[in-house]
Amino acid sequence: VAESMCNMPCSGDPHLKCGDYLHINIYQTGLAKYVPSALKGHSSAGNNAPVRIAFILTVNGRAIRQLKRLVKALYHKDHFFFIHVDSRQDYLFREVLRLEDHFSNIQVSRYRLSTIWGGASLLTILLHCMKQVLLIKSWNWDFIINLSESDYPIKRNDELVRFLTNNRERNFLKSHGHDTNKFLQKQGLDRTFLECETHMWRIGERRLPLGIRVDGGSDWLCLNRNFVDYVVNSQDQLVIGLKKVYSYTLLPAESFFHTVLRNSRFCQTFTDNNLHV
Repeated sequence: VAESMCNMPCSGDPHLKCGDYLHINIYQTGLAKYVPSALKGHSSAGNNAPVRIAFILTVNGRAIRQLKRLVKALYHKDHFFFIHVDSRQDYLFREVLRLEDHFSNIQVSRYRLSTIWGGASLLTILLHCMKQVLLIKSWNWDFIINLSESDYPIKRNDELVRFLTNNRERNFLKSHGHDTNKFLQKQGLDRTFLECETHMWRIGERRLPLGIRVDGGSDWLCLNRNFVDYVVNSQDQLVIGLKKVYSYTLLPAESFFHTVLRNSRFCQTFTDNNLHV
């Protein structure tokens, strides 16, 4: 309709016009769509010091040969490996301890949980491993990448290092897409869950915090050191509050890091790619 027809005084401020009897002005508000800057390729990193990667491996089962194959493919004297073995897998734990005896850049977590799929314990272990890796003063790493015993690289180590060296300010997480409401319902984020006896029990409905942009997707990640330190050690109410919310959430590792990143001062470092196929 013509602008001249929208001449009714606003109820909140009679000096402004807010439409007419059968018309209303509509305004679009909210955050502008985030458009990330282009990534730099894995061509020569120039004079930049190559990044060093700390791989966090959360492993299960009995496939020690498969795990050794993965470590061998990724191994470099400048990289680090911090391994958590599921508390139910004593054979695998004993075998992994032998790796620690032979390599100074491999450490095995003595704190172990039964990390069930979708459980809050997986997020607990990831945060614990990140904290431990930060505490090892001799490990001067730049990125953390989490892996399982089933992963295997399809590109060479030097290609990964060059790529991350050229994009060392970025954080790599794969998002679900664009339909946030559908994602919230699918993930059960509007429900409260409690992990007990290796099960996640739904105990009720809940409301998510207001003013938070909830995001999520894959639980495989590649995070730079500054953001990891922020997630682990920050006393911001954002981080403290989200840690509490996600301790009672199904599939928390698939959403916690995304949501913290998108709502923190690191939001411009988000890259919608977790370097996994």
